[in-house]
Amino acid sequence: MGSPMPDAALTSDGAPKESAVLERLEEIEKQLGVIQTQTARSTVDWYKRILDTVQAFVVIGGVVVAVQQLIQVRKSSYQTAYDTVSKEWLQMDRYFVEKKDLRPYLPHRPRQRRCESWLDGALCWLGLK
Repeated sequence: MGSPMPDAALTSDGAPKESAVLERLEEIEKQLGVIQTQTARSTVDWYKRILDTVQAFVVIGGVVVAVQQLIQVRKSSYQTAYDTVSKEWLQMDRYFVEKKDLRPYLPHRPRQRRCESWLDGALCWLGLK
C-alpha cells in the first residue's frame, strides 16, 4: 500500500518505533482526509445541483399552473357576469312585452328610411340623408 518505513523508524530488533508509527498514521489520516474531502465535495456539488434543478422545475411548473388557474377563474367570472346580465335583460324584456301599457313611456327609435341605392344607403347610415 504505502511506502516502506525508513530504517531510522525501526528499533534495533527491527520493530517499528512507536512514534514513527504514530507519525505515519497521522500522515495517512491526513491523506485520507484530503481524499474524502475532495470526493465528498464533488458528490455534494452534484447532489446540490440536481436538487436545485428539480426545485427550479417544480417552481416553474407551479407558476404555469397558477397562471392557468387565474385565466380559468377570469373566464369563469366573465361567463358568470354575462349569464347574470343576460337573465336580467330577458326578464326586463319579458316584463315590457307583457305590460303593453308601459310602451308609451319607453324611448322609441325613429323609423329607418328606405334607401334605393348603395350610395343612398351610405348617406342614410351616416345620417346625411
